[in-house]
Amino acid sequence: LFLSILNIPLVRAMFYYQHRNLIEGGTQGFWPDTVSSLITASLLGRHGGWNGTIQIFIAVILILAFVSLLTRVWKREKMDLTDRFLLANLLLMSLCAAFVVLQWDLFRVRYVTQRWAVYFVPIFMLSMIIFWRRILSFKGNFLARLANSFLGALAVLSLINFILCANLSKFYTCPYDASTKELMGYLMKLNGGKKLSDQSISIGADWVFTPSITFYKIKHHLTWLKWPDWKGPGGYFDYYYLLPDKRVYREREASRDIDVSQEYHLTSIHRFDLAGTSLAVRRNDTGNR
Repeated sequence: LFLSILNIPLVRAMFYYQHRNLIEGGTQGFWPDTVSSLITASLLGRHGGWNGTIQIFIAVILILAFVSLLTRVWKREKMDLTDRFLLANLLLMSLCAAFVVLQWDLFRVRYVTQRWAVYFVPIFMLSMIIFWRRILSFKGNFLARLANSFLGALAVLSLINFILCANLSKFYTCPYDASTKELMGYLMKLNGGKKLSDQSISIGADWVFTPSITFYKIKHHLTWLKWPDWKGPGGYFDYYYLLPDKRVYREREASRDIDVSQEYHLTSIHRFDLAGTSLAVRRNDTGNR
């Protein structure tokens, strides 16, 4: 698990060097980009005024956790299992943060944000729970009782936030992907009964859909569908899957920005209400769909 989590930022850096177009992420710093974006995503964009307060809380928790461990080391007290677990989690979090910062300083790979940085959430939550267990060991201490009450109230508030923000249809950071499963089902309905040769049907889509379209192609063994790529819909395809608020893309051949709907005379054949996306074809192909 330790090595797997550390591999996440390394894989991201390798991806950047292969494609040179990694536009996800921030450039302001680890705290304003990574930490702030995770808080915003956790609150589903609501209660934005609480972002700064939560950042202060996170900083205080981490400082107190480190201080509690350093105090035991300074007093040469024996570390129990709780202390060792806390130390391991804090070191893992620190190493992951260091990787993110060094990638920006050395290679200008952007600071991870939102879903790219989601691995920090379970590490921090686990560290906080272990630290809570550490506090409970100080029985009869006023500060321990105060901290225990505070963390208990925080747990209740977190549960309430989870209930209010629970969403079974889409993710906050990628609502556009909510209808990709429905899209692939629609394509299978249109082409499933035809005798198609391998890699004979193409689909042009924004690069953000490439992972999910690839997933469903593999899952349903759609040999007739060409592999999607990361270059967008700026070319000639059998189908075009378009975002609701984006039509201008880079044309593959001439390397210029074009409105794909106008350039290729597209007409929509189906709209997916959940994501607001649409499936389109060139007008001269509508009779074949």
